[in-house]
Amino acid sequence: MLRTLFAVLFSLAVVPLVAHSQEKDKPKTTEQKLIGKWKLEKTESELPEGAKATLEIKKGGDIVILIEVGDMKIKLEGTWKLDGDKKIVTEIKGPDGVTKKETQTIVKLDDENLIVKDEKDKKDEFKKIKD
Repeated sequence: MLRTLFAVLFSLAVVPLVAHSQEKDKPKTTEQKLIGKWKLEKTESELPEGAKATLEIKKGGDIVILIEVGDMKIKLEGTWKLDGDKKIVTEIKGPDGVTKKETQTIVKLDDENLIVKDEKDKKDEFKKIKD
């Protein structure tokens, strides 16, 4: 009886730790790497001189883009989803109220860097913002 009780308690304590350890060792998925805040470092797209841009890719499919030009701030919101493992499809509502759909191909993605190119082969390079 005591051995059985000990075996049950042992399995309740150790099995979750082993499972958690194995889960932690799994490589991150593309979606897991994308989630977070990103700062635009370099772009081939047209932005006004001195413009700064950040994007926040949220779990669940929401995306927020903040563009700052001098004292002016523009906040754009929309949705995102993965199409396979290398394409990000976004639908962003512009300041004029028109929703624009765009597909970007992931060129590079790791825990710190995101490089994408649009349908016109223009690249945007982002660095992950550490919280």
